[in-house]
Amino acid sequence: MGNFFVYDPEGRRFVDHFETEKQALEYAEECILSYLDDGWNEDVVHIAVGKITHRPKKCNVIERPDILDEDNYAEDGTYWPEEWDYVCGYEMTVIDD
Repeated sequence: MGNFFVYDPEGRRFVDHFETEKQALEYAEECILSYLDDGWNEDVVHIAVGKITHRPKKCNVIERPDILDEDNYAEDGTYWPEEWDYVCGYEMTVIDD
């Protein structure tokens, strides 16, 4: 996943997989062309290219206990669904360039 994005209100909305600014700008130019039909669609001014500076990162990870009762409750009373290996929170962190 790249750190550049394109927002296109009429097309695929938010696309965030561009590794370079150049790739994002080229995609945005393609988006602009889709607004040229019989006239000019004023929504074209909402197309945007940007750089993602922060992404969510796991924090406060609690691993699934090894011992659960027959109903999947831990000793502290926390319920653990079968498919959960851990629980956690998320916080926004700066992306390293």
